[in-house]
Amino acid sequence: QRKELPYDFWRRIGSPKYVVAPMVDNSELAFRMQTRKYGAQLVYTQMFNTNIFSVSKECRSQLFEVEPEDRPLFVQIAGHEPQVMLQAAKYVEDYCDAVDINLGCPQGIAKRGRYGAFLMEELDLLYDIVSTLVRGLKVPVTCKTRIYKNDFERSIRLCETLVKAGASVITIHGRTREEKGQAVGKCDWDMIKRIKEYFAQQEIPVPVIANGGIENLDDVYSCIEHTGVDAVMSSEAILENPALFSRRINAEGKEMTQIDLEEYLDFCDRFPVYHFRIVRSHVMKMLFRYSTKHVELRDACSTSYTMEDFRRVCQLCRELIAAEGGESAYPVSWYNRHRFDANTGAAISKPGFKDPDQLLDLSSSFLRGGAGDEMWECGENGECGVFGSI
Repeated sequence: QRKELPYDFWRRIGSPKYVVAPMVDNSELAFRMQTRKYGAQLVYTQMFNTNIFSVSKECRSQLFEVEPEDRPLFVQIAGHEPQVMLQAAKYVEDYCDAVDINLGCPQGIAKRGRYGAFLMEELDLLYDIVSTLVRGLKVPVTCKTRIYKNDFERSIRLCETLVKAGASVITIHGRTREEKGQAVGKCDWDMIKRIKEYFAQQEIPVPVIANGGIENLDDVYSCIEHTGVDAVMSSEAILENPALFSRRINAEGKEMTQIDLEEYLDFCDRFPVYHFRIVRSHVMKMLFRYSTKHVELRDACSTSYTMEDFRRVCQLCRELIAAEGGESAYPVSWYNRHRFDANTGAAISKPGFKDPDQLLDLSSSFLRGGAGDEMWECGENGECGVFGSI
């Protein structure tokens, strides 16, 4: 059913090794282009809910931004109705290199909407979805999914279903559906390695991308060496440091973990975003390690509504960093916020949770605009959740 063999496709797009994940409200064109400047070789759009994307011209025009230099590009979609998903994918097939199916989102809204990781057990439906898109699209179809804890047979059965249906690339997030927020566990690279080895031995092998456990460039190299995957995908860590795939050394000979704070704003000037909550979300993640110590940064960012406002926040941040004596005063990053106390730097002892769907990630709740149903309820000024009340 495929238009070309998986590795023929992979080589055609340059055999990328450094991949930026699809992230809702954080994978807009401005950020994608910034990560490409620093070595990202394949970038995804944010996930598009096909129930909305297939019928709303406004949604498509606002959220799906096209730029000739923004390639190779995978567009990610989510849903559970094969024909609706195909209809949505037809709108983007001429402007991307592949359409990716989200089978990894573990959030409650995905459970209610019957998509993402909550389709992992519906193998017949998944086969129907993938095969329908493979038959109906000009471009290859790829899938991003999760694993089952210590259960290779179930994990490989899921992946094999996707590949047999025609998927050309598989991205494996080495965590379970329950491992999210404060319950996030260590990424299972061993499971990813076994899945990669399994597909490498098949008559028609498929490229495998590893996702999870990537905080810096050394982790990227370690993951490739350990698992043998074709590429490594970064999500949370690259939000704080868009230059994650580029090792940069400062004047003191130390590796730089942060880029120029205002550079993202420069990209927004070149590629305007459709809502300032997206800019705010990015800036707050990039400034997260500083705002844990300087709450005034968080307050200033939450009340910023223009590019000039955000540039003033960046200037304030530089002044605060200088007063503290430099970067070493801020040990806790956005990526490891669940693992270390923001004030002491000590490791956090994680409590147990009975219902993973009720987990509340306070930091992302504030940055993303709330949690649960409230996250999707917007105020009069268009801001959502927590920001809606500011």
